[in-house]
Amino acid sequence: MRIAKIELFPLFYQLHKPYGNARGLVEGRACTIVKLVTDSGEYGYGEAFGPPAVIEKITQDLESFFIQQDPLCIPNIMSKVFNQLYHTSSKGLLVCALSGIEMASWDLIGKKFNIPAYKLLGGKARDVLIPYASTGYMTSTNCDNDLKEQINEVKAKGFTAIKIKIGRNIENDLHRVKMVRSLLPNIKVMVDMNGNYTADVAIEAIHKLQEYEVYWFEEPLPPQDLAGYEKIKISCPKARIAVGEAEYTRYGFRELVQNQLVDIIQPDLSKCGGITEARAIVNMAQANNIRVSPHVWGGMVGQAAVVHFMLALPPYPHSLDDPEGLYLEYDLGENMLRDDIGKTSVFRNDQGLIEVKDFPGFGVELDEEKLAFYKANVQKV
Repeated sequence: MRIAKIELFPLFYQLHKPYGNARGLVEGRACTIVKLVTDSGEYGYGEAFGPPAVIEKITQDLESFFIQQDPLCIPNIMSKVFNQLYHTSSKGLLVCALSGIEMASWDLIGKKFNIPAYKLLGGKARDVLIPYASTGYMTSTNCDNDLKEQINEVKAKGFTAIKIKIGRNIENDLHRVKMVRSLLPNIKVMVDMNGNYTADVAIEAIHKLQEYEVYWFEEPLPPQDLAGYEKIKISCPKARIAVGEAEYTRYGFRELVQNQLVDIIQPDLSKCGGITEARAIVNMAQANNIRVSPHVWGGMVGQAAVVHFMLALPPYPHSLDDPEGLYLEYDLGENMLRDDIGKTSVFRNDQGLIEVKDFPGFGVELDEEKLAFYKANVQKV
């Protein structure tokens, strides 16, 4: 079994209404689906984060490393690529492109041997995952009604935890969190600043927000501001800090983890280097007693891959009883690249939990007519 070709589907969907975070709004959703096809006809899907046209070009440039190679050997091929292209392979879009290829190999192998990806990763450590609603987006008007509509959707769908966007300024942060708490008094509330603050402002914001029992503070600073995160840990010892969606490879996470600057790490499988690299990041985190909650804000393949990855995560240091459970990010924003491109999908069950059927690979089959439709949209951007 050898990889015969890599097919690419750079996708874009124009939103009906822009939404976003403290750094700005987005007009659409984008991702690149990577399809590995073998010489005997097996195939698997992966997903890469980043501007689709750029990811497509980078992936095409990387093809020579993978064509005619055994997909079972991709972890070693990835090491070769990282080492040979060391000037450009530590961060950024090249790592995103590699993530999509690597991710697709797990789906391919699962389909080849007719087993779910979570079994390839060691088997289930848990039967279900607890989804939290990733919502509370900022809008062009930023009026209270926009936020209330998003909060009411969380309530209607029975989520037990919510994450909202903050980080424009402290006064606005307090207003948004207070509104969420008034409408959802009994669920966990996380906040995401998207790295928009400096350490002094973040510390002031965290101190003022703690009275609302915020469960975690996500990305108060950019991940490279290690000195700033050290200041936050010293000044806000009771605050849980979550970081990682904008970081790449185990080497990018190393200082954050080994210096105990964060409480929860959030590798994104479509950015960090793929599943094998994410496992290395998790192993490093567990060796330092730091919790894991992967970030996911992409399409259907990325969501499915994260579900399988999390089902197989060992509950270290716990044995039978995990006191907090493992939280899965579930984006409630308009996202047709997750909700409209598949023949099968990942669903929440009636108890508001995520469970997976034992289909091969990631359990996802894509509608390639839909892929062609959203691929055509890229040409219009």
